[in-house]
Amino acid sequence: MKRVAIACLLLLMTVPAVLAQDEKPESEAPQTSVALNRLYKQAGRAWGHRVIHWTRGESPEVETTKNNVTEFVDGVAEVNSETRSSSGDYVGSTATLVTVEDVSDETKALVADSLPLETLDMGFRAFECRKHEFKADGLQITTWTSTEFHPLVVKQVTFRGEYTEIRKLTSFNSAETDPWLLYRMVGRRWKIKMTTNFDDEESVSYFENEVVASNDQSAKVKLTMAIGDEESVDAGESEVLFSPISTEPLPPEFEALPDEVKTCSAGEFDCTVLKNGETVTWNSKRWPGLIVRQEDPTSTMELIEFDLGHDFMKFYRTAGNTYTTKSTTKFQAMNIESSVTYKVKKFEDGVSTYTMTSKDANGRQTFKNEMSLDVSEPDESLSPYVDQVEELIETPAGKFPALRTQMEETTTWMWHGIVVRMEMKMEDIEMTQELTELKME
Repeated sequence: MKRVAIACLLLLMTVPAVLAQDEKPESEAPQTSVALNRLYKQAGRAWGHRVIHWTRGESPEVETTKNNVTEFVDGVAEVNSETRSSSGDYVGSTATLVTVEDVSDETKALVADSLPLETLDMGFRAFECRKHEFKADGLQITTWTSTEFHPLVVKQVTFRGEYTEIRKLTSFNSAETDPWLLYRMVGRRWKIKMTTNFDDEESVSYFENEVVASNDQSAKVKLTMAIGDEESVDAGESEVLFSPISTEPLPPEFEALPDEVKTCSAGEFDCTVLKNGETVTWNSKRWPGLIVRQEDPTSTMELIEFDLGHDFMKFYRTAGNTYTTKSTTKFQAMNIESSVTYKVKKFEDGVSTYTMTSKDANGRQTFKNEMSLDVSEPDESLSPYVDQVEELIETPAGKFPALRTQMEETTTWMWHGIVVRMEMKMEDIEMTQELTELKME
């Protein structure tokens, strides 16, 4: 209770102190080039903190906070927040409406251009931050605020007398559609059928694209073409650069029509719709750049095949492949951490032999077993598009275009059959699992 009382006192003292520090004439308001309140401008965005409270002579107390933007409409965001103590004796939740255009001077001050820039690597992701320091009447607060997702606190350290509070960001999901997601997976391919009519004569052509290389900066896409029933021919490779997407308005010749769910031969897709003269184009919202259908007075284009490129057994087909996942389980007052490492020892005659090694939080081995798996045939169960949801997931091992599945309280993201992240939340137990290391030979 003493810790709670001190924390409340700090909160009451900090807010007016920061306000007093930053209340200036309008002409002297903090100058910043950061996009203010961007954190709240995306429905589905979620983040969590771990907060340690410590008073000299007492045991530290730990709590976790989770926040989620449930809705963003007409410039107003609804944010749900939950706070849970590690002892399990306190759980609280709130729902708040944030008008993103209302930005106070004190929150602008956290990312003022005059503050030093620092990059904080939180394990799962690195964040560029502005470092803000406040000192008054024995109170010292140092805050690192994200420049990309203002006003996201990446880290904050508070001192007052014998009381210390440390707040660290432990999870972040931007929930944004990756504009280059279509090109992130090597082996992904999609096929377009084009039908043209001139003077009542119909002709059919096929265009197949395949991602043959991809990194953080660009991708290479191979194109093959065929006319009617003729054999496909190689039409060369093109490079797609992952450059920043323009935020400029559409050119005047383009008209944005209402979004639409479009059905084509390859399946059903959520689409944005653009009209340019007499041409209407349906583009996938999940995979920007993927044309689902296009119509004009003389031709139509339709997506007839879409292979996501995931191979469930890819990891097991090469000796030396290794990956490690870390799991954190919270149950009542307990916080249990462990890791599991998988390593392929050999692959012969379609059979993979691999080891699974478990370790506790201190790195001590708790279990090891050797197993075999028949992977003679490629597993195509995850490849063809059948309404899967794919997202670009950031982990300590890197970024992965991962397929998301939801089963009751468990959400799983998988890349080539490897669980890159899993979140499970039940009434009295929470578990997260994340890929921390990956080596593919």
